[in-house]
Amino acid sequence: MKKIIVGISSLLLLTACNNEQPVAVKVTKSPIDSLMDLVMHGHDEGMGKVGRVEKAAQAFSHRIDSIKQSGKANQQLISSWQNAKKNLDLADSSMNKWMDSFDMDMEGMDSTAKIKYLQFHEKWVTDVADSLKTALNTADSLLKK
Repeated sequence: MKKIIVGISSLLLLTACNNEQPVAVKVTKSPIDSLMDLVMHGHDEGMGKVGRVEKAAQAFSHRIDSIKQSGKANQQLISSWQNAKKNLDLADSSMNKWMDSFDMDMEGMDSTAKIKYLQFHEKWVTDVADSLKTALNTADSLLKK
């Protein structure tokens, strides 16, 4: 009886100590899913900057108003701030326009149409995210002065 208990205990101990890692199964995504991932990456990248864009635009508005009220208006400085604010507003507006136009469900489209649609939107949202980044970089450099 002791031999059976020791044998079962040894077997349980060996099974419990088995440290093999489960084999990862690689799932291949469809072209549509891969493109959707790219579009959503562009969206997430752009949306991650929108709050900073809005704050920077507001900072420029305050600075422009303050310098105009102070009577020490430096037209060159005001002009550069106005251009930076305009670029921030355009980039923010472009993000909103893209989001309003994007149909995530793509109902009524066949696979070929979905691929073309997603390719178009992937380029669009990437361009928007880039414009947000560029506008922010410019704004950050001007606001530090």
